[in-house]
This record gives sequence, C-alpha cells and structure tokens, in this order.
Amino acid sequence: MGIGFGLLCEICGYEKDVMLGSGFSHGDPEGIIESCTKYDQISIKEIFTDDMEIEQEGYSLYQCRKCFSLSNTYHLKLIKDGKEIYKTKRICNICKIRKKRIVANESTWDVYKVPEKYELRCPKCEENPLLIVSNQLMWD
Repeated sequence: MGIGFGLLCEICGYEKDVMLGSGFSHGDPEGIIESCTKYDQISIKEIFTDDMEIEQEGYSLYQCRKCFSLSNTYHLKLIKDGKEIYKTKRICNICKIRKKRIVANESTWDVYKVPEKYELRCPKCEENPLLIVSNQLMWD
C-alpha cells in the first residue's frame, strides 16, 4: 500500500503531488520493472535474469541538492547471489549530479509537516521549506 499527498511552498505557491511506496500492481517482475523510468527499464531489461531477486522500495522522492528540483520515481535493487547488481539512481537533468533519495514509505510523514531530517527545499524559490498540505491518500 502506498501513500500520497501534496507539497506546497507557502511563499511562492509551488505545488507538487507525491506518491510513495508501492501497490498491488508491483507484485510480479514485469509490473515492477514497468514502474521504473524508461532509462531504468532499458538498463534492467538488458541485465535481468530469472535468478535475480528484486528488492523494491516503491516510489520515492528525490531532490537535487544544488537546484532543489524534485522527482518522484520508483526505487529498486537487483540482487544476485547476495550481491547488488543494479540500483536505480536519479541524476538531476539540470545539474547533472546525483539527487538525494529522500524517502520511500515512512509513517513519520503527516498531513502538515515533512520530517525535518529530510529538509525539502522549494525548487522554485530555493530557500523555503515545503509543507504537506493536502490530506494523505492511500493507494494500491
């Protein structure tokens, strides 16, 4: 089961809807892989074999620590013989640096406040913290 909510900057009005976790459509390898970005799908399909394990954490939130752009994409790892073979990563399209993974599915997110340890900054005005403003949504 996943959760969803809206993020808002009270100063400039920036808004973004976010979905975290995974639902029932992520039960088989094909459904899991199709949830990833097109780039990750291509990479995974090139190396995936039936003897690999998929560790999925579902949709996560990523933020660039330079320009503060946000992305909400699927996070997984491929494991073979106990070793990590592949892990999804987010690279900022603007800055070309790796985005920080903020969270997958965590119960500390509430309707009014992003947990302080994640320090989400507004991608539009770049200074102000983002707030959770819309009611949480449970999805499958």
